[in-house]
Amino acid sequence: MITTYDVNDIHFLLDTVDLSDEAQKTINMESADNGLEWVTPRVYTAKTSMPSGQLQTSVQVRKSCSQATMAYSVLQYTNSQTTLKQDSMASYVNPFKTTWQYRIGSLFFPQQPVVDLASLSTMGARSYYEALYAFDKPKHPYHAGSVSMRDFAGGKSIYAMSSSKNDDLFLSGLPINNSRVLEFNFEVAEPTGYASDKVLTTFLEYIQVVKSYVDNTAVAI
Repeated sequence: MITTYDVNDIHFLLDTVDLSDEAQKTINMESADNGLEWVTPRVYTAKTSMPSGQLQTSVQVRKSCSQATMAYSVLQYTNSQTTLKQDSMASYVNPFKTTWQYRIGSLFFPQQPVVDLASLSTMGARSYYEALYAFDKPKHPYHAGSVSMRDFAGGKSIYAMSSSKNDDLFLSGLPINNSRVLEFNFEVAEPTGYASDKVLTTFLEYIQVVKSYVDNTAVAI
């Protein structure tokens, strides 16, 4: 059994840019007057425990933001997080019926709950397609994802949704606040012999706007 490991020969590959004096002057003037503004994605994480025997849960992500672009959840065995014998990044492999759906206010994603039936040949097929759609893969058939359906059903599964207002522009999102809470409803049909402690981790991706001045930086979400 492996109990320790060593990490050797670490390298950092960094990009550097040399600016001319005129370019630095222009950037400093812009920063002093209007600020330098850029948009970046940010991720909020919420964990929910599912003790042995609990077959359904409802997760409410208490995070306010002006543009939520997507959310995805990962179900894992609790004991895999604390032992070196198991892959702590692997998801829960479920050969039984699974039902799930997201909700933001009165909007449902997708409109009908996703139901994956207990079938070895199509295990996780509907969830797999929703994950591809959330990451904008169906529009680019020649740029396939790195996770195959076999891998998805074998320990790399997620439950994902996109909240973009326009399928052509996956940067647009929906606001989340106290009256429009993000909720994830999940249910699994699990026989008694397969019951185990699990943890459900939900990731909310939203847009933040960063504006930097000479003497300070402001972040808006």
